[in-house]
Amino acid sequence: MSVSSDPAMVLVVEDEFITGNDIQNSLLDMGYRVPLVIDNGPEAILKTGELHPDVVLMDITLRGKMSGIEAALRIKNDLGIPVIFLTANSDESTIDKAILSEPFGYIIKPFDSRSLRISIEMARYKHTMDRELRESEERYRGFVENFLGIAFRYNPDFSVVFLHGSTEPITGFREAEFMSGTLSWESILHPDDAARVLEKNLEIQKSREYSGSREYRILRKDGEVRWIFELIQKVPATSFSPSYIQGACYDITDRKNAEDAIRVANRKLNLLNNITRHDILNTVHGLLGLLEMAQDIVRDPAAMLILNDMQVSTQQIQRQIAFTRNYQDVGVKAPVWQGVHACIERATRAISHDRITISVTVDKNLEIFADPLVEKVFYNLIDNALRYGETIREIRFYAEPRDHGLVLVCEDDGVGISAPDKERIFEQCVGKNTGMGLFLSREILMITGMAVQECGEPGTGARFEILVPAGSWRLKGL
Repeated sequence: MSVSSDPAMVLVVEDEFITGNDIQNSLLDMGYRVPLVIDNGPEAILKTGELHPDVVLMDITLRGKMSGIEAALRIKNDLGIPVIFLTANSDESTIDKAILSEPFGYIIKPFDSRSLRISIEMARYKHTMDRELRESEERYRGFVENFLGIAFRYNPDFSVVFLHGSTEPITGFREAEFMSGTLSWESILHPDDAARVLEKNLEIQKSREYSGSREYRILRKDGEVRWIFELIQKVPATSFSPSYIQGACYDITDRKNAEDAIRVANRKLNLLNNITRHDILNTVHGLLGLLEMAQDIVRDPAAMLILNDMQVSTQQIQRQIAFTRNYQDVGVKAPVWQGVHACIERATRAISHDRITISVTVDKNLEIFADPLVEKVFYNLIDNALRYGETIREIRFYAEPRDHGLVLVCEDDGVGISAPDKERIFEQCVGKNTGMGLFLSREILMITGMAVQECGEPGTGARFEILVPAGSWRLKGL
């Protein structure tokens, strides 16, 4: 127990002048500040409010009508200053009355300096602890009362220990209804989600510890459907406490409704795109047929050159329109965990690569969190190597750790990419085909925070590095 660097102030309230002076001198000798000795209750209350002492030493019997017990009660309730009673009365009746004012100490006269000092320091320590506890409770209460979600704790069998926060605004039910056991959280689960949630609950119950999140629907008291996002954790038992389940729930109905609206809008846009693309391709197909017919009729060399240029341009339009079909869903669907090895294998099978070896030494358990179109990224890297590698004989895919993240490497043994073109190849409309492949590949990767760059040495082959940040890759099953 330690005394603060500043000497504590003690206010002495004692009706006997000589005793009061003796107490004041003893306290001064101990290093306390004692501004004055008061002999009545009203003045004691007044001076305590003015001086804000650390401790008040209060005699139970005072001059005037107000007793020390009454004065102590006023000081405690109005000012929050700790009071220690000094009295020569040790009878049970007096002590019972004094206890009602919740003093921080009770000293029977006569007393020695050591007992007095210990009582004062204990009172100061207890007062400090009580104040910090009250402040902590106020902070907690303020957090809970303004918490927009529901903080919960369950027993291992998912019976409710407590629910705090916006329980009634989210569910329509009061916390007391859950706490009493007459209502369970499982009973308000949406019928279409209940089996899945309860199955996961059984898994959590059987596990020693668990941490995760999930989304599901509940039915409010008024029958309205609400979407819930839940963070849940099972804390294992220790030698001091049993196991329990804790977490927080949030109402994400507005977010889900917005996502649904976006999905509907995207579906309509894609339908419009498909219809428009179909009509344009039909028109282009007809135009190519007319050009072929014209080439069969025209004999003028100059006109034939023009027709050939028109045919090449029309075929380019045809490729670009077809290209938009493959990439119309970029960023439309939510990112998911995908096996890298499987994505590369599918991309390899989708492209002709006669006489070129493609080796994949990526761990089959490696997954990345990416847009569903990430397979197109690997397709474009292979396609880019085949188109521009010239002397290429091999394409290699592998992974290596770097700075807490991961690098997926695609390299070949072709002619490589010149220094001025290393960044330009990721721009729109650069290249011999549509000029959009690598540009859209970078856009697909950026959706989940990944990046791609070309780091090869010109003349020795291209080397594309996909930088996967920590948290966006994992080994499945570990």
